[in-house]
Amino acid sequence: MMTENKAEYIIRDNVDLYNSLNIDSKKQNTMLFKPGPYWDLYSKRIEHEILKSGLNDFRGNINIGKGFADVISSDPFSLARNRRSLAEKFDLWLSRMPLIKSRIVRRHLLTSKSFLDAMKTYRSELLTIQFKDLFSELISKLETIDHLIGKPNNTAVINGQEMGMVFFRAAVRLSSFAKNVNFETCNTLFEIGGGFGATTELILRMYPNIKKVIYLDISPNLYIGTQYLKSVFGDSVRDYLSLKDVQNITFLDNDDKVEILCIPPWLISKVNVNIDLFYNSESFQEMPSESINEYAKHLGRLFNDKKEKKICLWFYEHTGVANTISPPEVINILEKNIKLPFKKFDPTFDLNDKSSWYYLA
Repeated sequence: MMTENKAEYIIRDNVDLYNSLNIDSKKQNTMLFKPGPYWDLYSKRIEHEILKSGLNDFRGNINIGKGFADVISSDPFSLARNRRSLAEKFDLWLSRMPLIKSRIVRRHLLTSKSFLDAMKTYRSELLTIQFKDLFSELISKLETIDHLIGKPNNTAVINGQEMGMVFFRAAVRLSSFAKNVNFETCNTLFEIGGGFGATTELILRMYPNIKKVIYLDISPNLYIGTQYLKSVFGDSVRDYLSLKDVQNITFLDNDDKVEILCIPPWLISKVNVNIDLFYNSESFQEMPSESINEYAKHLGRLFNDKKEKKICLWFYEHTGVANTISPPEVINILEKNIKLPFKKFDPTFDLNDKSSWYYLA
């Protein structure tokens, strides 16, 4: 089922792009270019749900957005719609039993919605107090921080403006990194694992000196990010269909025009541009070390030797989750390839998330 958002900014489904990415991803004969063990099941679930529901409300659809979008669900059976296992089949069957559905599930949903609505109200009040000055400045500069494309349901209202929590976190992280990294001297951004594109969007809108972007992600996440960025930047986005057969991937236009090249991992060896800013938020933690090492080699190749190298890395608290690696391990791999030391710092705020922040500049 393919639908469109009727708001000012429209996110469109593109069946040809989705199919091309999906088919070519499965053709790759090395695991370096495929979803690693952490993302494997996530990717399968996302692929299934995109075909079923389209992108119209992907930021509020837990079967698409869980793990990278601003989605929250009060339905304990919402992830059982993709029947990959006997356990999920049983959960789905159980939720459809008339007595369970009417006496338990319905009451649970009503109670959960009440608690979630109250939580979001109190959270909005707290965040407005804590980040009033930051968002007053951002709103005066950008007018609208989050266009709410994709219909997020995990939102907060800060200084009177509603935004998804992904945009909130991206804005806060960028403001903290900006105290250590001068974004205003950069021209070309490279982001790996950008979720659905929120950070890249904010960087381009906050720092108009940055005009060129290499945006890399695994399939199907790249499909979502590509279509999202198209909904904001239109023809400035070059997608996989236009790049898949190009042997030497470069920027086409002059430095005054925004250009975003959306590529899957298997095209990185064909990229021939100079970058001066690299950004990664949490996705390195969720990759095999072999994949990080491969990306690090290309980072060393793509950085402009005539300009200062600038790297921003954010990691969530490492608690030994299966198929993830610790921030120090990631830093060690990057330092071996880039030949420069990273600095760890504490942000200028406290969200009680025990995250780790590193930069190179």
